[in-house]
Amino acid sequence: MIKKYEQRQQSDRWSILPPYFQMTIVECDAIRRLECYFDGSMFPIPPISQVEEVYVPLNIKNVHWLLGVFHLRDRTLTIYDKFVISYICHCTLNPFLSNDYLTYAYLCSLLESGSLVKERTEVICHINIAFDIWLRIYGYYADNEPLKMSLPFKVLYPNLVPQQSGKLGDCGVWVCIFIERLINKQPIYQQEDTATSAYEMRQRLAILFNDSLLPENFDLVTTFQTFENDPDAEVV
Repeated sequence: MIKKYEQRQQSDRWSILPPYFQMTIVECDAIRRLECYFDGSMFPIPPISQVEEVYVPLNIKNVHWLLGVFHLRDRTLTIYDKFVISYICHCTLNPFLSNDYLTYAYLCSLLESGSLVKERTEVICHINIAFDIWLRIYGYYADNEPLKMSLPFKVLYPNLVPQQSGKLGDCGVWVCIFIERLINKQPIYQQEDTATSAYEMRQRLAILFNDSLLPENFDLVTTFQTFENDPDAEVV
């Protein structure tokens, strides 16, 4: 997320909220603790008043990720989900397989039982309403727009979204791919092998994380104190 913000131009009208935004906003009292994401005080996230699209990673039961994109101008919420809900999978558990496969099998069991459909619906409905309340609390609607008796944002499901492939869940990786392609105005589905695309993104993320490691002698406390005293200071 930070890497994408480093590439963000002043004229860009998008914002990416961190994954724990959804996890935090599930608590009603926590909505008021998220002001920093609204007013731009949480660097490098811009103020909501300066964006038109807000990307929010969404999580279901710690086993599945999908992406929600709020379009503030036309009041829609577009859902990009790597695991099509109508898909029926058949999983055979093998005690010698990795925990990733067990997670995939658990996800399949939720899908077949109908639980995943219910959980996804609840997550989407909640973020739809909670996000609107969050905007209201901090005065986004200058005209005091009244509450509606329906969902604040119309939910859309685009066609041609790449679907889950293989036994290794790659939904979280594909959330990163979705965000990158949407920001760069690229087609969501590029007629590719989705497992290969996920593998390539994993490689890029691994390199990025490795290059972002702090040196062993890095003094985090001193760095924070320096920024508190002088936000424009250059840290070596």
